[in-house]
Amino acid sequence: MTTLSSAALRSASTVAASALNRYRPVGVARIGSAEDRAQAYRRFLEAAYHVDWNLTWFRELMPIREANGGDSRDLIYRLLDAQAEMNCAMAGVRLCGSVYVIAAAEAVVKALPDPKDDDDVFEARSAEFLGRATYTFLNAARRDLAYTPRWWQLLRKRKERKFREAQAGIVSTRRWWQLRRRSAVSAGEAE
Repeated sequence: MTTLSSAALRSASTVAASALNRYRPVGVARIGSAEDRAQAYRRFLEAAYHVDWNLTWFRELMPIREANGGDSRDLIYRLLDAQAEMNCAMAGVRLCGSVYVIAAAEAVVKALPDPKDDDDVFEARSAEFLGRATYTFLNAARRDLAYTPRWWQLLRKRKERKFREAQAGIVSTRRWWQLRRRSAVSAGEAE
């Protein structure tokens, strides 16, 4: 009976292990996985910037081409192609993104300027798009992908802050006091 029970236990553990450790080939993204979401978010950002860039070119070059009697259909085709890519990228975000990332992506789409707007309104909406809307989307995507440290990851937060300070050339308060003390000591020695 012990042989039969050990064989049954071994086969049950094999089945359980294979169910828990599903085959996951490297490089193949699954719907909803972190890699798939990151790819969808990156594609959305590229498409959004591409649409904004094409809108700006459309507004700048369309009057010049019409004044010179040139053909402006290629500008229209580029703009339509960029908007179609943006719609496809938005569908990708809707497919695998979380609720708050989808809301931030829809805010980015709403913040895109309209080519029919006046110059001041167009510039304001373009600045809104490039500033707050994309920043909000980036923060939501970073949070969804767990790129931002959580409140309990104190060491990671400290390392990230130190890295940002080093990139910006900011001297931390403790380091500033150390440098000040050294300069005071060296100034005392020089006198």
